[in-house]
Amino acid sequence: MDQTIATKTLADVYLAQGNPRKALEIYRELLKREPSNMEVLEAVRQLRRMIAPSPGPTTNAQSQELTRMEKIRNLEKWKQRVQTIRRLRQERKTE
Repeated sequence: MDQTIATKTLADVYLAQGNPRKALEIYRELLKREPSNMEVLEAVRQLRRMIAPSPGPTTNAQSQELTRMEKIRNLEKWKQRVQTIRRLRQERKTE
């Protein structure tokens, strides 16, 4: 999927047209660009549940991928906090 046209609106259109697999493809692209976007992460979860045929190895692999994405999201948040703390400390030093 061309990343320049992968938008939430496009994913919603695919979903409204009854094409959840295509919507999931778009949301995955969005998640790659914004791993900390909780709205997109939740949409991916819901679409995977909707599409998943039955529990089994595929579901386990999907679960592991989500866990990985959640870890990335948490690390991104942590990184932002550390950067904020460093910036604030630097500002105090320059005062």
